[in-house]
Amino acid sequence: MANLNERVTDLEGQAENHTKAVDGLRMEVAELRADLRTGVAQLRGEMATRSDFAELRTEMSRRFEVIDAKSDRHFVWLVGMMVTGFITVIGALVGVVYR
Repeated sequence: MANLNERVTDLEGQAENHTKAVDGLRMEVAELRADLRTGVAQLRGEMATRSDFAELRTEMSRRFEVIDAKSDRHFVWLVGMMVTGFITVIGALVGVVYR
């Protein structure tokens, strides 16, 4: 059996090992906190950028709706002109045949 001095020395060594382990954990936790803060800051920056893109997307959507409405109006106008021209040509041909 070990004497008291050997047992105390062994316990002091174990306590020192535990102290080093706890210090290592503290350093890792501090590094983790720094990494998390950096990550959160980056995420907030991305979220701000995404909200800017959302506003841009909304504005573009509104503008495309206006352009679509104009295009629809112009298309209807063009089709109307073509139908009118077609009826005019058919009317002229009917007039030539029955004259």
